[in-house]
Amino acid sequence: MNELYHSDEPISLAKEDLFGRMRFAQNIVKIVKSFNLDENFVIGLYAKWGMGKTSTVNLIQSALDSSESLEGIYVNAWTLGGETEKIFWDILNQISTQLTGTSAQSRINKIGKRIDKIASAGLPFDMDANFDFIGAGRDETKVSLGKIADSVGYIGRLMASSDGIKRAKEKVEKTIKEKDLKIVVFIDDIDRLNKNQIADIFRLINNIANYEGITFVLPFDKEYVSAALEDQLPKGQRGNDYLEKIVQIPLHLPAIPRYTLDDVFTKKLQYMLAINNITIDQQEMDRFRSLYFSSGLNVYVSSPRAINKIMNVLHSLLLINHGKQTTLDSITIEIIRVFDEKFYRAIYSSRELLLEHRGYGSYSDSDEKVAKRKREITELFSGERGRRLAILKDLFPQVQYVMHNHGDEDPDDLRQAQRIASKNYFDIFFSHFDESYGVSDKKLLTLLSNVTDKDSIDEGLVIINENNFSAAMQTIGDHHDKIANKLEFAKSLLDVAARLPNATRSSAFSLNPLDKALFIIDDILKTSTSKVADYTSLLHYTFDQGRVTALPYAIRQVVLYSTEERSREEPLLNEDELAEYKKTALDVIRNVAKANKMPIDTTDSHYFLYSYWADFCEKSEIETYLKKHIKSADGAIDFVSQFLGKWSSLTSNSGYHRSDLNEATFKDIGRYIDQQYLYDLITKDKKYAKYKNITSDSLEYLDSHGARRDKDMNELSRVGNEHTDEFRLVIAKQFIYQYENTQNDSGSVAETETSSV
Repeated sequence: MNELYHSDEPISLAKEDLFGRMRFAQNIVKIVKSFNLDENFVIGLYAKWGMGKTSTVNLIQSALDSSESLEGIYVNAWTLGGETEKIFWDILNQISTQLTGTSAQSRINKIGKRIDKIASAGLPFDMDANFDFIGAGRDETKVSLGKIADSVGYIGRLMASSDGIKRAKEKVEKTIKEKDLKIVVFIDDIDRLNKNQIADIFRLINNIANYEGITFVLPFDKEYVSAALEDQLPKGQRGNDYLEKIVQIPLHLPAIPRYTLDDVFTKKLQYMLAINNITIDQQEMDRFRSLYFSSGLNVYVSSPRAINKIMNVLHSLLLINHGKQTTLDSITIEIIRVFDEKFYRAIYSSRELLLEHRGYGSYSDSDEKVAKRKREITELFSGERGRRLAILKDLFPQVQYVMHNHGDEDPDDLRQAQRIASKNYFDIFFSHFDESYGVSDKKLLTLLSNVTDKDSIDEGLVIINENNFSAAMQTIGDHHDKIANKLEFAKSLLDVAARLPNATRSSAFSLNPLDKALFIIDDILKTSTSKVADYTSLLHYTFDQGRVTALPYAIRQVVLYSTEERSREEPLLNEDELAEYKKTALDVIRNVAKANKMPIDTTDSHYFLYSYWADFCEKSEIETYLKKHIKSADGAIDFVSQFLGKWSSLTSNSGYHRSDLNEATFKDIGRYIDQQYLYDLITKDKKYAKYKNITSDSLEYLDSHGARRDKDMNELSRVGNEHTDEFRLVIAKQFIYQYENTQNDSGSVAETETSSV
């Protein structure tokens, strides 16, 4: 309740449980506790998508944590690509860790390498090999080998049928009895796999579910999984029958009562309106209650996921539209748009049919016309058990009057109230019909899952603009695991950010579009097995597109969040990978320099590309470049000015202003070029020569926090004025003072004659 946006991530703590799932989770634990150590069961946890299956699994696991006799193991079938071998080994590895404190993974890797080596030698089929599968310190598992197929993944099926696995099973069961510890294995997201993978998963479960002391909990959409299994079974066999052979304890996740869903939605809505300072009068609240409860609008709010989805949409939209149209009509039409697009489009395309007021004179003279309009409305909106028509009557008093000859309201009243039923405001409610302010989740999810070539991805992302960018990033971030071609999609996101105004300019409390895109890209590449290659590819792509201003942001994202203390979850790259990435980054920076595109006098923020250049190579390389490009006093001053800080007042709209040249910035410039070179250039120009040996009393300050301001510098300090003579003079004085003061502090003489430039 304290978040502005609502992630689709499952909950994991009892205090986050708004739908009463914790009691159900505790009952599951009681059931498992009642099993004997020599028993094994498969529990099916059935529920539709979006009803909180994974959240319930997390709550069950949190309840298991408080039990000394139960240990939970979580496996995500979707994350593991639906590959049965990976899932099999993940389960065994976690069981090994829980029971013995040691991982089975290293043994698995060794086994794989040995089998691969033996297989490549082309040995006969009767050749045997022994492996230490269960970690007992001896090679107890015998496996027959020979000319095995190229895939080492074959080992899963091979070992599952061997006598060695039987002995491993006996070892596991013995350890469970000795430790008096039951294992609960959760296999999640089965219903996100394709039909073949679902069938393979259940074959795997059927083979390994007979371990004594181990309970499997399988949360999935029963209807979807049954259909998928039936598609893979011989003709005439039913998917439900197959499930019943495997799942001994079928449980349905309790349906969330309608009043609970309504209570959570209305409380979140009330909270959202409050934090955005949106007030609703009593008459409007009464009208919304009629729409939501009596007319059936609440039927669309059918699951926890649906609540989160609509709250995210409403938070963004109401901030934009508040004051432009009736808030509660906005809420209603957005609920319809998100969950019933057919209804939404029918409303949008029926402007005249819905908005026409009486205006005919006496209805008694127009019975045929009224009857015709009534028929058209009924035919178009009578579906969904009459719910659509009921909602329509509440939204449009004109419709209520046509259908029942009462309830019409004065057009002026509707206009003053900014209602959707007013001809003056109807179109405003659909101003984002072309998705200028909202993005269709359906379109984005289709794009994520089904499109693999970059041109098609670019075509799909053309719907994203500066108004809906944040909402689109939220949706993509929530569903990044569905992206079919992660690298090409990441490149397209960089393109989207680049085309937005102020792509690299942040406001006071929010990230710029490029930074937002980079964080989403991190999520997209999180599970990549070739992260270094992916990130370096993105870096080269940014350079090839000529986006020098974006390069330092891309480098910073990887370098900064590959450190343990700054990473959000785990470092993006490990130490070796980061070293490889830095080499690529240095090559790209050198290419920028070779193209003479390093910032020399920019007013943007990509000057910090120099910082990474200095981090990755010797100062002399940078200095050689700069001395080639900085040949005048004004050029030296402009170079210095780009490193000045920026500030903006939160109480005015005066934009960004430059801060003064402080000691830290002066020293930082010394990482790239000796300040003496710049000092000599500046003081040899007659415009600035007279300011040698300047005192602090003679300095002028841009920043209002400076020691003294001889005159109002508010206008001069504004970003964009850096190349004016007045601004250059202020910075020239400050630079000369900083240099001479530094020289004096080090025991040198500021007036020492220097070599000619």
